[in-house]
Amino acid sequence: MARITFTPLAIRIAALGLRQREFARRAGVSDTTISDLVNGVRCCRLGTLTRVARALDMSPVALEREIQEGKRVAEKARLKALKRAVRTATQPCR
Repeated sequence: MARITFTPLAIRIAALGLRQREFARRAGVSDTTISDLVNGVRCCRLGTLTRVARALDMSPVALEREIQEGKRVAEKARLKALKRAVRTATQPCR
């Protein structure tokens, strides 16, 4: 079963009552860009960061901090899922 990780950016977008796709359109960036930022997959250029921050009514610096925190949250979730998968795979068959 897939687990959902709520990063700070994902929570902020949800608080606006928007899905990531709707928010991406509002910010003037691609759906993939927002998904990658929410999941901590990649960083973005200053222009993109500024557009997203403006759509969230926050400074680019504050948004960058939030994205970095989201990366930490996402990485913890990935490690936890990996440990769970290893435990499951190494359990003896019954």
